[in-house]
Amino acid sequence: MPVRTTVEIPKQEARSKALITLEVSYGGYNPLTETASEALTRLVEVGNVTKITIPTNRGASERRELNARNFAEIKEIMPGLVDFEGIRLNNVITYKETFMQACGFQGGQSTDYQAYPCLFVITLPSPEPDRFPVRTLMLEKAWILNNPYEFSVEEKDDLRITQDIEIRCANIREVTV
Repeated sequence: MPVRTTVEIPKQEARSKALITLEVSYGGYNPLTETASEALTRLVEVGNVTKITIPTNRGASERRELNARNFAEIKEIMPGLVDFEGIRLNNVITYKETFMQACGFQGGQSTDYQAYPCLFVITLPSPEPDRFPVRTLMLEKAWILNNPYEFSVEEKDDLRITQDIEIRCANIREVTV
């Protein structure tokens, strides 16, 4: 075995610690002419995500009776619609391109280039697939609200483009595989 006298960088590819996989209907889809099921056939992998925040908020309205006897106390609360405002994909890791480019929008950083909503599919890993099934969530009619850049050399072994993305969608469904 020859003795090496030069310093070399190990020739390996770093593995991502982010286990959540993120896929998208490339370039969006037109919900007027194409269903979500048809958009599922055009999925491409965007990258991996370390944390996803999905707030589920329900609006409500109240009914009061305005009279002196009950001081306008609330008589009934009626539930409103569900809203998914504030969905965040924390630490989206893409290796070759930015988040917008990985989603099929080649116009650069600006979210103005998204003309159609996207269909995102998020696959959550399972610690024990025998006991707990892998969960797959589908975010329908999703719009990308921001697209910040963060180039990080402090990530373990290589330069990664990590981004925290905010998304707004119309519906979230769990897909059974």
